[in-house]
Amino acid sequence: MIDVNLAFYRALESNDLVLMSEVWENSDRVACTHPGRTRLDGIDGVIESFRRIFEFAPAPQILISEVSVVVERRVAWVSLVENFLFPVTGAASALNIFTFDSKRGWQMVLHQAAPILVSSRSE
Repeated sequence: MIDVNLAFYRALESNDLVLMSEVWENSDRVACTHPGRTRLDGIDGVIESFRRIFEFAPAPQILISEVSVVVERRVAWVSLVENFLFPVTGAASALNIFTFDSKRGWQMVLHQAAPILVSSRSE
C-alpha cells in the first residue's frame, strides 16, 4: 500500500495519466477532492480531472511529510502533508484511502486534500 501511495505522487509529479489510472480502483465508489474544489465521484470523473490538470499545468514538485499510516485488514489510510515546491509553493493536508483486492492488490479509493492556511506550530 505504501508503494501505491508513492506511485500516486510519482504520477502527479510526472503528469503520468497511465500510472495515475493504475493507482485508482476502477469503480464508481472512488472519490477525489482537489484542494479548493468540490468532491468528484467515480473513476471517470477522477481520471478526467487529472487529465485536465496534467494537460494545463506544469508537473508539480511535491515533498510529502508528516506521514501517518494505518492498516486495518483490507482498508488502509495515509494522512500526510503535501508540500508544493514548484510551480507554486504551499501545503495541503491530505488523506488517501486504499482497499485491498486479492486480484489487484492495494488501490486508492479516496484522495482528499485541503490547503493549509495557518501553520499548526503558531496555534
